[in-house]
Amino acid sequence: DCWCYYSMKEENIWAKSEKPEDFILTEEHLKEKYKDRLTILTMDIGNSESVKRAAESLKIDSIDLIINNAVTVSKDCDKEFFDVNLDYLQNTFNVTSVGALRVIKEFFPFLKRSKTMALIINISSEAGSISKCWRTNCIEYGMAKAALNMATMNLHLAFKNEPNINIFTGSEFKDIIEKEKREGYNQDDIFKKKQINTENNE
Repeated sequence: DCWCYYSMKEENIWAKSEKPEDFILTEEHLKEKYKDRLTILTMDIGNSESVKRAAESLKIDSIDLIINNAVTVSKDCDKEFFDVNLDYLQNTFNVTSVGALRVIKEFFPFLKRSKTMALIINISSEAGSISKCWRTNCIEYGMAKAALNMATMNLHLAFKNEPNINIFTGSEFKDIIEKEKREGYNQDDIFKKKQINTENNE
């Protein structure tokens, strides 16, 4: 998975890949488009010290947007419950759920210094919805995404007194953009609203 931290005004692009060798095509595309404005950070989001070192190495004053999209699953993900080695679940949670929190925690000072409305987008999945669950497999993926949804809601409440920072699930962010395109809303005003809708990810 690729993570991009970038200025809304396209001043600087900061991209992160857990496996740089898997990032070649995307890297070449971004380099062609953004040239010397592109910097690639490598970190292991399953390790707090690795994320901390990456944040300390970032040579920029502020960040306007963080997209948390990384996920991992075990080889047993598609298996039914009684065939799953439950010891594999820990790593899935560590990367998919806790990894996003590590990034938010360490890069939070950069968000606070943003000169616009800083956004955190946690990419979720319908697999993380409790009310709409239909699968009998993929238990680790669904549980990890459900945990990420809870973390997003928790941080939304924790950040309610931060006037310059907002946090959304990926589906909510998508809905906002589509509504803005459809009805002509000003996205800056929408992003500033301190509200979150977890209907699609509850």
